[in-house]
Amino acid sequence: GCALTATSNTALLTVANSPTVTQQPLNVTICAGSNATYTIAATSSAPVAYQWQGSTNGTTWTNLINTTFYSGTTTTSLLVTNPNTNAFTIYRCVLNTGCIPPVTTNNATLTINTQPVIASNPANVTICPNGVAAFGVNATGTSLTYQWQVSTNGGSTWNNVSNGGIYSGATANILTLTSVQATHNSYRYRCVVTGACPTAKTSTDAILTVNSPVVINGQPTANTTICSGGNASFTVGATGTGLAYQWWVHNGTSWAIVTNGGIYSGATSATLNITGITAAPVAKTYLYYCALSGTCNGATSNTATLIVNALPVITSSPVNVTRCDSTSNASF
Repeated sequence: GCALTATSNTALLTVANSPTVTQQPLNVTICAGSNATYTIAATSSAPVAYQWQGSTNGTTWTNLINTTFYSGTTTTSLLVTNPNTNAFTIYRCVLNTGCIPPVTTNNATLTINTQPVIASNPANVTICPNGVAAFGVNATGTSLTYQWQVSTNGGSTWNNVSNGGIYSGATANILTLTSVQATHNSYRYRCVVTGACPTAKTSTDAILTVNSPVVINGQPTANTTICSGGNASFTVGATGTGLAYQWWVHNGTSWAIVTNGGIYSGATSATLNITGITAAPVAKTYLYYCALSGTCNGATSNTATLIVNALPVITSSPVNVTRCDSTSNASF
């Protein structure tokens, strides 16, 4: 109502718009022990406040703060340092210019692959020819693959095993060998385990032992003749793993196991010795063979014959004879 007028200070009106996300965060896959980075970009006519959030189920979200594991939680780039398998698995960013509601980016997942770890190594295997052998390896890790290798020279050089012939499961955690022959004795096997993470792990090697079967390569002498009180021996030649010998005798009535003692020694060895065997008043005939056993099988030798001739025994001696003239005869 007075003649003078008064003018206030000026005030600025800013009309802010909601931000527009021009770059969404991308899913990230890392190996355990590595870092993950999520980056976004946005435009707005007003300053933008950024807040990164984490979730394990995509429903419940937690605002992130800068810690040992997280940095850049209020910027356009979030760094997740060395996350473990218990970390958040889903991330997003909330952009705020004061407009309601704020803008939220798409969700981006975090996948943590684990390095291969061998939990148990293959063990040594011992079999007989034509047998079956299996070598196994247990491992943990993401997207594991297996490749078995064989060494024929004690571990100096290694070659990948391929399925076929005696082999199956060459690229599985269990390698199976079928109808294995003695030529594979002392071969070594190991497994190379790879996964989604680049570092491969190699198991320790295991040895395949193929025992030799019992094979007779020398038969005892077929027929032996001695005199009463003399000595004789029979020998069998054989090869094989875990060889054991047992001689048997047939004395004209039945077969019996030969035991050491008396006239016998070497009853459980390759050579059976017979010392001072007697026969009276007539010759005696004995039969012998050797039963062989081994780790994989057994075998029986041919039968050998021993004839023990009786020594001559004088049962009546000549007596003196007297005759009178040359025309008489005499006999003794």
